[in-house]
Amino acid sequence: MQQKWILATIAIVLISSLWAAPIDDFRQAFLANQDSPEVLEQLITEFKNQKLSLEDHRIFQSLWNHVNPQAVQAHYDELLKQNPQNPEYIYLSVRLKDNEEQMEAARMLIQYFPSFYWGYRIIAVSFTEILSQGDSEAYQSGPLFKNDLALIHNGQKQFAGDAYLNLAVFYAYKDSDHFQAAAAALDKVSDPQAISSNMRQIEEFCLKIHDLDMYTRLISAVLDDAQESGQMSSAEAELNSQYFIMNFLVKSNGITALDEYLANNPELKLNPDLSRIIAGLYLEKGRTESALDALGVYAASEDADYMYLKNSPEFSPLQDHPRWQTLLKKARKVWDKGANARKAEALKDRESTPAPLWELQDLQGKSHKLSELKGQIVILDFWASWCSPCKMAMPSLSRWMQDKMPQGVQVFSVNVMERELQNGKDYFSDQDFKMTYLEGTPEIATAYGVSGIPHFTIIDQAGNIAWSVVGFSYSFEESLNFQIEALKKN
Repeated sequence: MQQKWILATIAIVLISSLWAAPIDDFRQAFLANQDSPEVLEQLITEFKNQKLSLEDHRIFQSLWNHVNPQAVQAHYDELLKQNPQNPEYIYLSVRLKDNEEQMEAARMLIQYFPSFYWGYRIIAVSFTEILSQGDSEAYQSGPLFKNDLALIHNGQKQFAGDAYLNLAVFYAYKDSDHFQAAAAALDKVSDPQAISSNMRQIEEFCLKIHDLDMYTRLISAVLDDAQESGQMSSAEAELNSQYFIMNFLVKSNGITALDEYLANNPELKLNPDLSRIIAGLYLEKGRTESALDALGVYAASEDADYMYLKNSPEFSPLQDHPRWQTLLKKARKVWDKGANARKAEALKDRESTPAPLWELQDLQGKSHKLSELKGQIVILDFWASWCSPCKMAMPSLSRWMQDKMPQGVQVFSVNVMERELQNGKDYFSDQDFKMTYLEGTPEIATAYGVSGIPHFTIIDQAGNIAWSVVGFSYSFEESLNFQIEALKKN
């Protein structure tokens, strides 16, 4: 409570000088006070009548729309009323409306303001959205399709390198006999976000025309961006790049294309991480011996994850093969040598932060309180039914509880970020999990810093957070053993 009051006080101080602050300061204050509606309202009130650039208006409008869509629309309708001949306010007044209203306004914008980029941008994005939904036959057979495509082509002449305009042209032609026009438009797209958002359709098209070079260029743009933004290391980017290339070759020309590619690049077969990817591609095509050859490289490496090989369903088709147990034994030798290092890794970064209190209900409506669990170790598993890694982690956690969990430990699976609450309840009810289901809230997710799932929080006997772990690995059970053992000794 005190912390929230301090945040609110800081925000109010910011408000007093916000008239001179750029949009970045507003955004920072806005994001810091998302749990304080009154403060957000004050921030918006003080900021909304400033003179802003169009890009600043777009940022401000998007942030405000999360709080009060009706109010933001009324504000921009009023600005348009005051500036009826200004194309920027025409654009801003329709930017958050539905597709049809946006396109009508964009056609008018292009007619009266043919050099205004954002009219073309609306047409291109809406056009692409309609065609990508797969139920666009009525639109494509009607007169508006040809009219809108002509407007997009006109926009291309003025804004030749724009990703959105070129993607719209790509969608217009990718499924027709004019695939060369689609390829020419796609070849001009370099924006990583635009490529990533349309990757499935891009891959399908590149496979259709057997153009590995174009596919590689587009994938590289996305991976380079991920590297520059710090989301991915150079080694991870290279690994992903090789996966996309090899997967494309197999889809395009069959598994023998992978044989040929590896024969021409023999060093790839010596990369332990890449060998797992190669094995998976061979397994998909029933090439068991080739998969085992590739996995042999991984199993003999220092980073071989024995638990991954043993428990991953990806390799279940190999479990009855005579070579499989030999390969596992080789991986186990390497694995056992690294036990001390893995223990040190699992125990590092230990915290001692008081765990936020909560009271949540289980499937039967019974309340559970953290305050009543003092003296016990508490494990919180934050999850959602749509999350594939969560669904991999939960059976592992349940198995650990059944086989290895000592006395004095309570484990709760806290359902958060669920799109439909009943989906989480139904999924959990259908499983034989040993955890206790709890119906989570946005507040508990925020309190525990849950921004990605699965997210595990381990709370010690004194009620302090000891470790927070995001993501799932097949060595999860071993790490949990190390952590619980350390808390028990204390």
